[in-house]
Amino acid sequence: MQTANVFGLSIFGDGATIKKMPLINVIAAGVHNPSAVLDIVDTTGNSKNATYIAELFLNQINSLEQEYRNMYPGKEGVVDLAIFDGARNIQNAGTLMEQRYRKITTIHGGEHVLSLFFKDCFTCIELKPLVYVHKLLYNFFGGSKHKPYAIFCAESKKHNNGKAYGILKVTPTRMGGFAIAWLRNLRLRKVFQCILLDPEYANDRDFKVSCFYP
Repeated sequence: MQTANVFGLSIFGDGATIKKMPLINVIAAGVHNPSAVLDIVDTTGNSKNATYIAELFLNQINSLEQEYRNMYPGKEGVVDLAIFDGARNIQNAGTLMEQRYRKITTIHGGEHVLSLFFKDCFTCIELKPLVYVHKLLYNFFGGSKHKPYAIFCAESKKHNNGKAYGILKVTPTRMGGFAIAWLRNLRLRKVFQCILLDPEYANDRDFKVSCFYP
């Protein structure tokens, strides 16, 4: 708040469901504090419509505005930016907040936009095979099958100075998940080659299920 009269404050947040509990986090940022959690609200039993979401954020904004007026008498409008994802209810909530505080501008979060960009990239027909192959590699060597996973970890240590780098699990909605995963796969290509071409593994009865078939 010390420099809020010069730089203003931003408020942002998002919905999250953790163990079937629907939550909304309310976060603020200033020039000297990039992320301050103001509240985490359990929305169980409530509809996440624009009005309800706007009220959650306005409660925190009202508190910030009151503190700002106490520090700088006669001034108001310390929160000037609301950063949300592109969901319609969230964006409409931002519009309602703008009507209450005229200095607020609602924008799409850059990280969310880039995340959607990467997600769209890996839905194109040229990259779909990479998604499919990565899922097969993860299903086979990612830990669900004990013996292939143990062999993979042992081979990975040999090629990475004693560290067992594994295959990354991808969540499609996260920032560039498949792009990052394939950078890791390229780093591990020697590991894959050694395992799949080694006669010891190829002749192992417990290891004959190819990772390229479901």
